[in-house]
Amino acid sequence: VHTQGVDLQKFRSTIEQHNPKLFYCVPNFQNPSGISYDEENRRGVSGILQKHDTILIEDDPYGALRFQGKAKPFFKQLLPEQTVLLGSFSKVIAPSLRVGWLVAEGELMEKLLIAKQAADLHTPYLNQRILHHFVSHHSLDTHIARICDRYGALCQTTLDALRREFPDGCEFIVPEGGMFLGMKLPEGMKSMELFNAAIQKNVAFVPGNPFFFDERDTNTLRLNFTNSSQADIEEGVKRLASCYQALLN
Repeated sequence: VHTQGVDLQKFRSTIEQHNPKLFYCVPNFQNPSGISYDEENRRGVSGILQKHDTILIEDDPYGALRFQGKAKPFFKQLLPEQTVLLGSFSKVIAPSLRVGWLVAEGELMEKLLIAKQAADLHTPYLNQRILHHFVSHHSLDTHIARICDRYGALCQTTLDALRREFPDGCEFIVPEGGMFLGMKLPEGMKSMELFNAAIQKNVAFVPGNPFFFDERDTNTLRLNFTNSSQADIEEGVKRLASCYQALLN
């Protein structure tokens, strides 16, 4: 895993060879790994795409959920004419709202509006009114700061438990924000086998298989730390570790 972003050498050769219409990325607290592109990587990607007609889709549903480190520049700032920036209120207010937003330039925005109208006619009005009432009567910045503090504490609890319960053969990525933490098991171990054992102990995670286009058996998995108490996280990691040890034996 390139924990600082895309492999720029492979990215350059792929763009030059195939000249794709779109490049889609989640540069902040990526789902499923939790990684973020560093500033050097973002500038490298932008420099490569400046020489091509490729549109960059910058999907940023988790970007506001930063609990450590410093914010990096948006691709929309570095490559404004070629970037479509996407965001969502679902991850920072309430998942059931399903209200998102996007920023695009001129003619591209016009085309996107037509495509959306053809797809769903209109974002649900009731959801928009609920959202409008919330941001009109409450401080969104205060709300986000509160959940960032909470998520940061839960992430740290998860990391502490993983370091305590799992051996050196397992790797995990330390996120600076977001909702997810990526984990890699030793080579040869399959995350689905661990999942099948863990679910018997009422512990669930997302195996890495669905995140690969070829649906191969993987040794990767995704943990979510935002919807459990610290005590439940510690107990869950302990149960997960016991399943892991059983598979090793």
